[in-house]
Amino acid sequence: MTGIVAIPERLTPTPAPVPPVPLLAAPVPARVSHRRHVLRWLGGAVAVALVGLVGWRYGVPLVLGPIVQTRPLTRVTLVQTLVATGHVATRYRVDIGPQVTGVVARIPVADGQAVQAGETLMVLDGTEARALTQQAEAAYRQAVAQDRQRQTLTLPAAEQALAQATAARVRAEQALARNLSALGLESPASLDDARKELEMLRAAERSALVSVTSDRRGGSTGLLTASAVELAAANVRVVRAREQFRTIVAPRSGVLIFRAVEVGDVAHVGDVLMRLAPAGEMEIIVQVDEKQLGRLAVGQHAVASPEAFPATRFPAQVRYINPGIDVLRASVEVRLAVPAPPTVLRQDMTVAVEIETARRPQALVVRAEDIHERSGAAPWVMLVRGGRTVRQIVEPGIASAGVVEVTAGLHVGDLVVPSAVGPLAIGRRVRVRQPPAGSP
Repeated sequence: MTGIVAIPERLTPTPAPVPPVPLLAAPVPARVSHRRHVLRWLGGAVAVALVGLVGWRYGVPLVLGPIVQTRPLTRVTLVQTLVATGHVATRYRVDIGPQVTGVVARIPVADGQAVQAGETLMVLDGTEARALTQQAEAAYRQAVAQDRQRQTLTLPAAEQALAQATAARVRAEQALARNLSALGLESPASLDDARKELEMLRAAERSALVSVTSDRRGGSTGLLTASAVELAAANVRVVRAREQFRTIVAPRSGVLIFRAVEVGDVAHVGDVLMRLAPAGEMEIIVQVDEKQLGRLAVGQHAVASPEAFPATRFPAQVRYINPGIDVLRASVEVRLAVPAPPTVLRQDMTVAVEIETARRPQALVVRAEDIHERSGAAPWVMLVRGGRTVRQIVEPGIASAGVVEVTAGLHVGDLVVPSAVGPLAIGRRVRVRQPPAGSP
């Protein structure tokens, strides 16, 4: 039997796996080892520092309290002021208008011009005035002529007539006396005629005497002619004065701040054609809220500055406080005298005024925001005493520029905790840090 015999092949044995060698077991250079040691030391130091910082940041404040910057109290000069805005004006103004009606013929001045006392401001047409003056002068000459005629003609004629009547009366009386002495020689009818003639002559004499008395200066006719002369003279003065009214002059020196007339306009009596601001002392008129009335007093000093020239400051003084209140604006009018006005001031210029209403030379002051419940019944401030916060009730006084005077409750050197620090519990322990020297 034939068969195939399998001869096994020679097998090559599989090598065993080699285990990996750990890295740490590998040799490490000395430089790398030193660097790792330094890093471990720095990491530990940083960790310790962080722990210390956290402890200082949170642990110390818990034990000693937070740091608070306080304001120590000192005495200062406190000035309380009241600020208002007003305008410049003179003590009074003069309204200028005509005293007679007429057409404006000439205006030699301009609006805003400075004029001197007696300078011509306006001239009205004088044609009618000149005619009236001529008429009045003619009437005066006529009255003077009539009075002179009385003195030179009428009175002498009356005196001559009186002399003649007196002489005739004397002759008649003598003739009657002769007839009576020759009684019986004349008839009774002749005596009656002589007596009647004598009575007529006496009446004529009395009439002549009346005419003479009347024509003399103290008589009725003399008084009439003399009065007519005086009346005509007065009328001449009137028309001449009215003619002078045609020329309107400045009553005093000043500045024309208003003009409402041109050449050719008809100017009527009572019209205000120009307004003059007399030169001299100026004043400032301001309106102050009536709530501030209790702080104002006559004689208070102030500093003013025109808004157009803010760098210019000049003194003023309260001279008048209106006793009435403006109902619509709820304000009171205050006038301030300006004894030395600067040259830049103009009429009706807007001016800011700072009135000094109170002064405290040695006052303890606290910032207004550091007073708690200031408008309440018991305002108070927070102080630091013995390292702890305390609540101190105070009595506020005057206030100015963000600070308030404290009249009771505080002393020099007290440490006030500003309100900007934030809420702090009363009695809490704090650490004080004062502002640097020289800080306000």
